[in-house]
Amino acid sequence: PRSTLFPYTTLFRSASHPVPSAPAVPSGPTIFSREETQKSGLRPIVIDAANVAHAHGKMKKFSVLGIELVIEYFKERGHKDIIAFLPQFMMSGEARDALVKLEADGVLVCTPSRRVDGQCINSHDDRMLLDYAANKGAVVITRDNYRDMFEENLHHRETIKERLLMPTFPGNMVMFPRDPLGQHGPSLDNFLKF
Repeated sequence: PRSTLFPYTTLFRSASHPVPSAPAVPSGPTIFSREETQKSGLRPIVIDAANVAHAHGKMKKFSVLGIELVIEYFKERGHKDIIAFLPQFMMSGEARDALVKLEADGVLVCTPSRRVDGQCINSHDDRMLLDYAANKGAVVITRDNYRDMFEENLHHRETIKERLLMPTFPGNMVMFPRDPLGQHGPSLDNFLKF
């Protein structure tokens, strides 16, 4: 297998539309991989774990069950490449044991965070999961529209426009729309394939 570097292309604005004051965004590659990305069959699935857990918890609590339901749903559909991204600092509290199990099972990865002088310093998990999803041609499971990421990075635009899939949680079940891009778009089955 050949190695690949994944480019992170920053969107530049004209002088009439200056870039607002914001944290620095790297312009070099963010991914190095020795794995060859397969672009056939079922698309990989990338789960915005914090977003999905809060959606299942009705924005009142962090519910690991929401993440587990999404993982099980896609395993049942035959997807093999399923990964959930979660900020490291969220690996605590009463959900810790369930999250550690998902991490041990290889379906959860933590984005970096650390404590310095009592402050938590976190990498932007949305940037990392969108970089990964764009590199793999993956479908992203989230209730987030990623408006800020759409403006920030041209490389994320296709993923945000064409490959976001929003779950609905009626109780302890998960549902996805049959027409994820609207009534004139592809069916769910076609949406999930290359």
